[in-house]
Amino acid sequence: MKKIIFFSFLNLLTHVFISQEYCLNDVTNLLKDTVYSTKDISLINGTVFDHYENGMIKLLIEFENGIKNGEFKKWYSNGQLIFSGNFIKGVKNGVFEEYDIYGKKLSKIKYKEGIILWEKDYSEKYQ
Repeated sequence: MKKIIFFSFLNLLTHVFISQEYCLNDVTNLLKDTVYSTKDISLINGTVFDHYENGMIKLLIEFENGIKNGEFKKWYSNGQLIFSGNFIKGVKNGVFEEYDIYGKKLSKIKYKEGIILWEKDYSEKYQ
């Protein structure tokens, strides 16, 4: 039992100390498959943020070993969510949603391991 507790604690410490927050300027091109820190050329482990000049959050992407792994979100400068989804080891997984600047849902796509299971286009309702 002590071994299980020790390894659970070690795993938590590793995640806390290795996971970091990065500004967009501190990482290489996000469009590439693998993203590195521009400061020490290490693989990104943590969350990449970007903000608009007005201070509102613009972008949030979670990485593990330089690969998208976790939440991916983008916002308009008014604070309204543009896009949200989830990645597992660089592959789209789960529901991805897109919104217009007023918060109306434009589309919803469900992925499983990068394959589209279904999609719904809501934009026709708003024209």
